[in-house]
Parts: sequence; C-alpha cells; structure tokens
Amino acid sequence: MMTETPSFEDFFFGAVRIGERGQVSLPAEARKRAGMEPGDRLLAFLHPWGAGILLMKVDQVHVWYETARQMVKIMDNLDLQMVEMHPEEES
Repeated sequence: MMTETPSFEDFFFGAVRIGERGQVSLPAEARKRAGMEPGDRLLAFLHPWGAGILLMKVDQVHVWYETARQMVKIMDNLDLQMVEMHPEEES
C-alpha cells in the first residue's frame, strides 16, 4: 500500500504568540490530531538545531524511544550489510 508523502500543510496549524507569562495556546486542530487534552503533561525539548521547542506527551515518550531504538538497529544492520557487500571499500 503506497501512501502519499505528507505536505507542509499537513503539519502546519497556524502561528501562536508567546504571552507575557511565557504561555502559548495550541491550536485546537493541532491538539486534536496530537491527542492532547486539558491536563495532559508535556515534555519540552529544544529542537536539535535550535529552531524552536518540540512538545511531546509524557505518555508517548516510550513509543518514540522504542521507535528510535528500532531505527538505530535497522541503520546498523544496513551498515553491516553494505560492508559485507563491498568489503573492499572498508577503510
């Protein structure tokens, strides 16, 4: 099953403003699609390139972590396969 590549618009929910007390209101559609409800706890991470702040529901961190772990295993496996296929290129 082939799925269409998501576009920028699929992830953009509009602009928000930081209030004087550092608070922001997340757009309703963004909260709905992320499954966020009043009272949910979020973790705030600095974007890897300093481009902003990423928010993640606390109860979803384990899902993200396990997915990242699996991706690292897959990438390591692909690296090993490439070395096995082309041992002469190994330095």
